[in-house]
Amino acid sequence: RSSINLGSCIANIPIKLHLTFFLLLAFQLFSSLRYGYKFVLFIFFLYGPILLITILVHEFGHALTTKKLGGEVGGIILW
Repeated sequence: RSSINLGSCIANIPIKLHLTFFLLLAFQLFSSLRYGYKFVLFIFFLYGPILLITILVHEFGHALTTKKLGGEVGGIILW
């Protein structure tokens, strides 16, 4: 089990968050420490969630287009 199930909200498409997401988040936070704690807080509380939501909307575009064209969507895994 290498991902966390976030549920399915749009068109019954399951959404999962891969555990490497947290590894990449930790790397980003660690690499931004040289800019000070305020920048780390900005990355963690503002930039991170906005980026995650933007990528999720983008991936839903792919999934919904696939369904509209008659394909099957097994789910979305965010890395």
